[in-house]
Amino acid sequence: MSTDDVTAEELVKRLRKISSLVAAELTATDDPDAPGGHDMTHSLAAVRSLQSLTDEILARLVTAARGRGVTWQAIGDALGTSRQAAFQRFGNPTDPRTGKPMYKPTDLELRSAVEKAETFLDAIASHDWHRAHELAGPRVGWQLDADRLADSWAQVISLGGELERRGEPTPIALAGGVIVVEEPLYMEAADLVARVSYNREGEMVGLWFLPSGQALGGEDPA
Repeated sequence: MSTDDVTAEELVKRLRKISSLVAAELTATDDPDAPGGHDMTHSLAAVRSLQSLTDEILARLVTAARGRGVTWQAIGDALGTSRQAAFQRFGNPTDPRTGKPMYKPTDLELRSAVEKAETFLDAIASHDWHRAHELAGPRVGWQLDADRLADSWAQVISLGGELERRGEPTPIALAGGVIVVEEPLYMEAADLVARVSYNREGEMVGLWFLPSGQALGGEDPA
């Protein structure tokens, strides 16, 4: 059942029920008289359910806002993100080739792509080239073995110096179910962006290190 099929009243009832459950579980964690065998997995499951529900409610409210003429810029500002990021998450673009809505990755698929990209870039940043090659998978790994990944990172270092810190990753959904994850790289002498892309099967299909001005989000990660 989609969010559009659920009434606002039903969403409110679910929100109250799950919020009460989360509150009870949270209270139990601070209760010194609570049984030592209290199963914390109940608390984790309750919070996960609340997160899923708030995602539904947020999507519902964004749709309502768009119906009332609120711009993507205003929505992005309210959510603390860019208008493109807001559109990527909540927009419903139409494929000009078919006239049908494009495939839209779920929040779970977007989070999974971010986690994979983060793990891969962790390996790159720690110079664990064999681990990075393993994480690259067959589609990218056959072109970039451990030595070539090391060579590629050496080229990055030659352009901007040592990596000082990394920014927040941003997932971007493209046509065909491709998810691009972009992460700012703050080097000694330059700001770059790592771009890692995954197909619908979750396989890495692209890797780039680019000047920050070439980020798909079009924003300098200052």
